[in-house]
Order: sequence, then structure tokens, then C-alpha cells
Amino acid sequence: MSESWSLRGLLRRTRSGGMEMERRKLNPRELIGVGALAGVIELCIQQPTIYFKNQIQRNAQIVLSPRHWYRGLAVNAASIAPITGIQFAGNGVAREYFHRRNSDPAAPLSRWETLAAAGFGGATSALVSTPAELVMIQQQKTGQSLAAEFWNAARQGPFKLYKGLIATAIREGIYTGGYLGLAPLLRAEFEQMYGHGGMVPFAASAVCAGVFAASASQWADTIKTIQQADIAHVADKRESTDIGRRYRNFFQTARRVYQEKRSVRFFFSGLVPRGVRTVGAVFILNLAGDWLTRGYGVLTGTVFIH
Repeated sequence: MSESWSLRGLLRRTRSGGMEMERRKLNPRELIGVGALAGVIELCIQQPTIYFKNQIQRNAQIVLSPRHWYRGLAVNAASIAPITGIQFAGNGVAREYFHRRNSDPAAPLSRWETLAAAGFGGATSALVSTPAELVMIQQQKTGQSLAAEFWNAARQGPFKLYKGLIATAIREGIYTGGYLGLAPLLRAEFEQMYGHGGMVPFAASAVCAGVFAASASQWADTIKTIQQADIAHVADKRESTDIGRRYRNFFQTARRVYQEKRSVRFFFSGLVPRGVRTVGAVFILNLAGDWLTRGYGVLTGTVFIH
């Protein structure tokens, strides 16, 4: 490949002023692509923390084997791409909506608008993440194949795969509000505080936003995990007869779990591994998103703006 068409050549021509750069926002399709790639990168790094979190919430044995940690990786990877893609795109669409309804469309969004746009992108992504996570939890529980667990849930009714949807939407709304809303806001504040950009403000904003997002959404994640673990397997005669009917919906699950545990603290089970994962996710997703956007901008001769 000649240097004139290589990434290095493009960077050199861009820096030297040899290429006129277009300035625009990423469109929804481009946002889906950037978000999808960033999500897969993040998942491949942090899949074991999902396993530890799920086992703790289910009071199940933790097996110290990467083979167990990465069970369900295929379905999770196949689902995380559209999930983070939808989160990035939903955030972008909502941001554009807020810009258009403002008296000055060129003015920056308020803090509440920034957080609301990110939360909307997260809640929308629950339509994809709910069935994907249900199948993954069942795989980790039984060790059966993806197809077997998908079919087992699907044949129990068209909405069985969406068990835990409300809890997932709440969790994803808060989580995405953290990494696409709160993190950029904190990053700007830290950059102003330190007087420069760089990795220190970036990392500090990721830690703060990640801790908040994990802590504020953990209760919903616990309810979701318990609901989705409660799926009957008709062929398994060893299962209790009330499996599949024990935790029926969001409010009944929350009430029953509290009655069984007599503690609000239980709703925050698994917070440490999920908190570690969330802090890492905020850092990785924002960093990967920035790098992918810049790389795509270099390849297309475009400067992408928010």
C-alpha cells in the first residue's frame, strides 16, 4: 500500500494542511458503527467480571476457570455490538432533538439535557440487551448451548425472552447516562480544573462516573438477574416445580426478594465486580469511541463534532 493512501499518510497530510477537513456530526449509522466496535472491545476485556457478578447475585458457586468465565461470550458479543450501537445512536438522536428545540440550535446542551439524552439511548437499548442477557445467564447456569437456551425460553411464550425488561431499561438508562452523559461532563470540569486535557482528567471522570453509574443502578441489575435466572427447563426433572413462576415481574420480584432477605443491602449484591466492570467500561468505551471516531475522521477527511 502506498503511503499516500495509508493511515500514516493521511495523518501526515491532515497535520500538514494538505487535506481540507469537513466538519460535521456523526450520523446515526456511523454512531451505531462506532458504538458497536467500542462495545465489543470493552466486552472482550471485561467478560469475567460479568460472570463473577452474576454468580454472587445468584448465590452460586464461583469456579476459578476462564472456561466458565467466558461462557456465553458469543451471544454477549453478538448482542453487545447492537446494544452499544443503539446507545451511541440513541444518545445522538436525542441530543439532536434537544438542539433543535432550543432557541439557539448552536448552543451547547444543558447538563440535564446531556444526561437525559444519554439515558434515553440506554433505555432504548434494553430491547436488545434483555433477551441476550437472559440467554447468557441461562447458559452460565446450565452449561447448555446458546441455541438450546434460546429455544427453551422462546417456546414458553413470545415474551419470555423479555423477562426483566423494566429492570434492564432502568439499569441501562442509568448506566448509559453515566458513561455518555456524566463522564463527558466531569471530564470537561476536570480539564478546566487541571488546566489541560490528557489522561488524568479522562481517567478521573471515568472513575467518578463509573462508581456513580454502578451504585445507582445496582439494585435494578440485581432484580433483573434474579428474574432472568428464574426460567423453567421442562426436560429437567430435578428442578423445583415453582421454577419459572417464583419471580414473575419487576415489582413482585423486588417485594419477594426483600421479604426473603429482609435487607435492602442484598439488592446491592455483586456491586464490587460490577463496579469494577462499570468503571472499566466507562473508561474503555469513551476511549475507544474517541479513537474510533478520530480514526474514521482521518480516513474520511472529516472532523467530527458533538
